[in-house]
Amino acid sequence: MGKAKRPVKLADIQFDVLLKQDDSYEAEIPDYPVESGISVNDNVTVKPFYISAELYLSNTPITWNTRLGSSGNRVRTVERRLKAAFLTKEPLTYSTTDQTYNNMCIEALTISKSEETGYARKIIVTLKQVTVTATKTGTIPDSYVRGGSTAASAGTASTTPATSAGVVNNGSTKNAAKETSEKKSSMIYKAAKSSGLLK
Repeated sequence: MGKAKRPVKLADIQFDVLLKQDDSYEAEIPDYPVESGISVNDNVTVKPFYISAELYLSNTPITWNTRLGSSGNRVRTVERRLKAAFLTKEPLTYSTTDQTYNNMCIEALTISKSEETGYARKIIVTLKQVTVTATKTGTIPDSYVRGGSTAASAGTASTTPATSAGVVNNGSTKNAAKETSEKKSSMIYKAAKSSGLLK
């Protein structure tokens, strides 16, 4: 096994030692029967990948002493930066000695201190990967908004209220009915009707 080339990092926060790491992969499998001939993978939902890591932090790192150096305030400073990274809710890059994981958000953060660790801290962090997708836009061809063989503009929809029984736009039908009634009540109309000229 070759020597590790870099310390474990979350964004630009470096840790002394990675004590333990579990990479977890989960999928949601349907409980209902899948019909024969249908692709099973269309019914399986892959959940976001997540990591649970136990990290060690001290004021006097031994493993990466030449790189990280010693400082009486290092633990307190890193604690503060970890809390800030959790509260900002931004995706981060998590790097181990052999792999890099992008778009990781802090789902849970535990800072453990005890008499055993003294001024040092054991950091337990759960990171969940965020799936990032790109938004795509399309252009609607001009022909889709034109109609007929001339490809002229299809125009706009009418905004005139629709008529219903007894309710007419602008009173036009009502006026026409009134005129017809007046004609039928005139003497000339009655004479023409009785003589058989009008049916």
